[in-house]
Amino acid sequence: MGCAQSLLKLDADLETLYSLDKCIGEGVEGMVYLATCKSSGARVAIKLVPRGPDLGLGPEKVRREIQLQARLSHVNIVELKQVILTRRHLGIVMSYEAGGDLHSYVTKYKIDETVARYFFKQIVEGLGYCHRCHIAHRDLKLANFLLSTDEPMRVKLCDFGCARKWETKEVPKQRLGRFRTFAGTPAYMSPQVLQTAFYPTNTYDAVEADVWALGIVLCHLFFGAHTPFWLTPNAFRNEGMTMQARIAAMKEQNWVDSDEFVKANATCLSPEVRDLLDKIFVADEFKRITLQGIKEHPWFNAELPPFLQQALDDLQLEQAMRDRMERATVSLAANRHDTAAPGTGEFATIDLLVDLAQKPR
Repeated sequence: MGCAQSLLKLDADLETLYSLDKCIGEGVEGMVYLATCKSSGARVAIKLVPRGPDLGLGPEKVRREIQLQARLSHVNIVELKQVILTRRHLGIVMSYEAGGDLHSYVTKYKIDETVARYFFKQIVEGLGYCHRCHIAHRDLKLANFLLSTDEPMRVKLCDFGCARKWETKEVPKQRLGRFRTFAGTPAYMSPQVLQTAFYPTNTYDAVEADVWALGIVLCHLFFGAHTPFWLTPNAFRNEGMTMQARIAAMKEQNWVDSDEFVKANATCLSPEVRDLLDKIFVADEFKRITLQGIKEHPWFNAELPPFLQQALDDLQLEQAMRDRMERATVSLAANRHDTAAPGTGEFATIDLLVDLAQKPR
């Protein structure tokens, strides 16, 4: 849980809890700072979202991001440590991973299939946990996977701003995880997600959309900046035409033939990983390989060097301990009541914090 005893904290004085070291990121929602917890000395990352009616990209998005991440406890997912409300900001405190993100890593280093498999197995484990919790991420990309400084490095999924949860009791079985929102990063979107930009009533299987994005992530690990089916906006008069052309390519072309760089370098890949990518890049989401199918694929299960396999075994053991602790204690629900609102006797929930954050002080 970090350095504070409660997940939620109202009317906090940021400077009494944390020492802000430096800005490590800036986005439309606010600034992200590397900080040190004054009571424990732990390094954390704090996203400071300015208070006000808009609250970053919108209060509902911020509310959903916090609620969903509060449900998750996995060794391959960045930990939400605390949410604090100060006079000027809503602060989202997360674990800090000092190794940077996967995008920066593959830009700097060329990796082989063995290292790619080691990273990919962790990515699949983290995403699989999300899906078991009925949460689709919907914005999988290299920049949303952070690396630890452990040797070998751990991979952790972050940024749940586009994530959505589905309730099994609310929809028929065949429609679980179906959404119609155009969400995510276009280069990683499945054809079904891209089509919602033109046909708003269309729906897509968000779980299988995540699987498609996994294929793009895996290609990024091998090909760097080049990915299948990507057409730059400069190739057409407007972005809409670019997306339409990309959808057509997804339906008509093999992933290998969709990009000249990919085509020239795909011959360096093993037949096993090419077979896996063939099964991922199936335009029909009902025929696309499932996450379980990926975990059963021969390439995914190929032998790793002992030190990499030992690292994965250690992660599994750590996760098993987390799961036992979760079962033995009261889990942190998304609307956990654990901090009293001053002078009212009411409990501060995530909903309350987000509502208050829309009102400037």
